[in-house]
Amino acid sequence: MRIAFVSDAVYPYHKGGKEKRIFEISTGLAKKGHDVHIYTMKWWKGPQIKKENGLTLHAISPYYKLYKKDGTRSITQALLFTAHLPKLISEKFDIIEVDHMPYFPIFPTWLISKIKRKPFFVTWHEYWGNYWFDYLGSKGLFGYIIENLSAKLSTNINVVSRLTQRRLRKVTKNKMNYSPNGIDFNLIKKSKKKKSFDLLFAGRMIKEKNVSFLIDQVKSDYTLGIIGSGPELEKIKAKSKQYPNIEVLGMLPKIEDVYGYMKSAKLFAFPSEREGFGIAPLEAMACGTPTLVLKARDNASMYLVDKEFIATKENFKAKIDKFLKNPKKINFEIKNYLWENIINNLESNYMEALK
Repeated sequence: MRIAFVSDAVYPYHKGGKEKRIFEISTGLAKKGHDVHIYTMKWWKGPQIKKENGLTLHAISPYYKLYKKDGTRSITQALLFTAHLPKLISEKFDIIEVDHMPYFPIFPTWLISKIKRKPFFVTWHEYWGNYWFDYLGSKGLFGYIIENLSAKLSTNINVVSRLTQRRLRKVTKNKMNYSPNGIDFNLIKKSKKKKSFDLLFAGRMIKEKNVSFLIDQVKSDYTLGIIGSGPELEKIKAKSKQYPNIEVLGMLPKIEDVYGYMKSAKLFAFPSEREGFGIAPLEAMACGTPTLVLKARDNASMYLVDKEFIATKENFKAKIDKFLKNPKKINFEIKNYLWENIINNLESNYMEALK
């Protein structure tokens, strides 16, 4: 099959969860003999088209900055990238797939798939729904409408979490395939243990992750290691200075280093309120570390752990105490999250769509 992926950002030029997923899936499909092409912005110097990691990368648009100065996604960038996508009409492919974010690329890609009569797939990482109004007030109506239109146009949906699957079912009856994010278990096995903490957090330093809340729960009671960067990093650093038992490690150079700390931690504490999937809790459990997550409406990581490892804000500290005093083994099925199995599932769906 000749498979086209459309994404404004591409790994390793931009290292995010979406980009890593596309990289693992596209390179995995290429190794199985498929002709895989990625249409993206021009992240590199040199020719518009280049071969890399068994893939063909196409710079279908110039590079535009993904984020504004305040750290939020740029709507202008999304629109400018989308404006170049009609060029896809002259490209050859059997399957075309686009990521649901930032929504706008779905519209021209859907139209081109219809004109060329080729199967159209969209990967959905999360569905906001009414959260748009919490996030932007009355201005959220535009986002709400665009998101719902995007869902209805998503002919074949690859959904990465059960929470998103449940929410999209209320919006569209389109074909839906559960396809979680995966992990590199071989890399985890090779990673060497690092300094041990009672508690460890790893994630982006934004308000929704509740890192400040976690510090308030721990205070001087346990050692806590904090990994990651983001808009709230300096605030977290300042707050943690009053507690010598809390160490802000920042962004680590290699993912193996993160795995090393996860392997050594007694408990991975992840009080995030909003997760489209929850890759950090999944990685921690793959490292063999019990993982405590927050019960919250928009937190898909609740679907990754056993019920006893879900806590409210009111009993989060009590559960920390419980699991540190009486450690429990976790129930974790690694086979569900191996890239090989995920790729085989997607390949089967692509082939079925071509029949």
